[in-house]
Amino acid sequence: MTPTSGAQGPEEPGLSPADREAVARVRELAGRGYIGPERARAIVAVAPEARDRVLEWLGGFARAGDWRSFEKFANLAVDTHPEGLAAVVAPVVAGGTAGVNHEDLVEILGEAAAGDADPAAVAALHSLLVARLPAAAPPYALLLKIVHALGAIGGGRAEEILRSVAVGEHPKPLKWEAAVELGIEDDLGFDEDEMTR
Repeated sequence: MTPTSGAQGPEEPGLSPADREAVARVRELAGRGYIGPERARAIVAVAPEARDRVLEWLGGFARAGDWRSFEKFANLAVDTHPEGLAAVVAPVVAGGTAGVNHEDLVEILGEAAAGDADPAAVAALHSLLVARLPAAAPPYALLLKIVHALGAIGGGRAEEILRSVAVGEHPKPLKWEAAVELGIEDDLGFDEDEMTR
């Protein structure tokens, strides 16, 4: 099966011809738009190699700088749960790579590493948080997703970072969400109405 015009991104370095053919097939099956759980299951039912090879494909997209494909296939992967997904996504998040939809990747990383206290995932999220907080107009939607991802991943280091956000000199909505993730909003005397305005 050959890809339709414009369906294939840059040549994926290190991928075999068979993998490139499979990637084109999955791209065609995925079509346009968001890949949620139902679409991911439908794609894998027709192309089971998508579950088995997706991590290698993501590596190829990253090497090629094909971030659009990286994001799309990461959305497929998060719903097919390949072991090692967090390790593939974390460096892209940590690097603050230009041209990447960090909001989506932060959510994917939080889901892929949820409950694992994954040190690499936590470090990647912390790196992006530190890079984006000092901006004159910080990207609140992204920062809130980072806070929620840290809460989902959990563990001592994630809790330290959340606590530093909750008690630090940061925008009130961000402090509120960090405190809620830790369950310490009452201990800090936060009033929801005041903090979320």
